[in-house]
Amino acid sequence: MYLVLVLVLEEEYLVLVLVLEEEYLVLVLVLGEEYLVLVLVLKEEYLCIIISSYTTLISKIYIVFISHVQVPSTLPKVQVQVSSTLPEVQVRVPSTPLQVQVQVPSILLQVQV
Repeated sequence: MYLVLVLVLEEEYLVLVLVLEEEYLVLVLVLGEEYLVLVLVLKEEYLCIIISSYTTLISKIYIVFISHVQVPSTLPKVQVQVSSTLPEVQVRVPSTPLQVQVQVPSILLQVQV
């Protein structure tokens, strides 16, 4: 099992990569003033959970979020490459919290040996 944690403090961006055999889970936390965006990535699907001070919204979106993941059978060192310019996750919370819109661009995240 591989556990890779990438923490970027300047952009208030936390990326957690958990690789278990051929399956992997990517957890992205984006901190805001009154909201928290939680993106769970499993294979080519990801679940976006928006937690605001008003309500909790869950929407399932089908997008290829990870470009490529290589997991060998042995347990060598795992290298994580994150693009130099981290994408911005835009969260807009209008006056009616049931219409929260989230735009999550693709992240080029690779786990290689």
